[in-house]
Amino acid sequence: SRGAGKNPGWIESYLKEPETFADRVTAGDSHDVNPARVLWRGILPGLLDMPDHEVNTFINGYLQTYVERDVRVLGEIRELGAFGTFIGILGGLTAQEINHSLLGREVGISPVTARKWLDLLMATFQWHELPGFSGNVLKRVSGKRKGHFADTGLACALQRLGSPEAVPVARFAGSLFESFVVNDIRGQLAALPSLPDLYHWRTSGGAEVDLILDYNGMLFPIEMKFTTRLSGNDQRGIRAFRDTYPRRNVAPGLIVYVGSEVRRVSDVATAIPWTATIG
Repeated sequence: SRGAGKNPGWIESYLKEPETFADRVTAGDSHDVNPARVLWRGILPGLLDMPDHEVNTFINGYLQTYVERDVRVLGEIRELGAFGTFIGILGGLTAQEINHSLLGREVGISPVTARKWLDLLMATFQWHELPGFSGNVLKRVSGKRKGHFADTGLACALQRLGSPEAVPVARFAGSLFESFVVNDIRGQLAALPSLPDLYHWRTSGGAEVDLILDYNGMLFPIEMKFTTRLSGNDQRGIRAFRDTYPRRNVAPGLIVYVGSEVRRVSDVATAIPWTATIG
């Protein structure tokens, strides 16, 4: 990750000139980076030069001292066991729509308490949420918020993924990648003088787009795919979004993936590597 506020990366170029963005973006260092290892390690301060065999100990210590102790004190949480279970379950729900009732039942707490604990994690910058985009269209769309862990290394530790090799076969590998890219984009946006509104989009029929940026009257749809090979199916969500809002100003969509080439997937979407930079 580029780190919040330090480098606008490629997102500024995409927002300012979306029609010609694909001509300026390059793959960056995609050949030199193992995405599974990056997702597993996360980007917590102090991890930069740490060898892999020390990462689990570091992150578990962080969870104990910061999340479990400090967050519990801040929130005056007395159900210590339930809160630990809550955070553990949440690690596997990154990049998912949040159902407070279901989450509460899993832990044995009320939906109100589940919401309170999520708000606490948001206040301590461990978790953030994207509202559902509706656009005032009659077509049924989900209004549920989608949650993201702010660090994928924490999510991996909470789900007991003990090494980078465990990431690609994990049931939520795609969700980890989605959260990582969303977090990276949020970090890039922090360097801009004016910020877009961020949403996700999903219809009752199953069409979805992982991230929608609403900026200067234009909508920017972005999908994330944890794969090196893309097909025409991977742009269906972006196309469905454009078809749903024909009267809105929708920019050419992006698909961020772990491949190494910038390429046009269809007339509505361009794929860029997750390590993309502006050439």
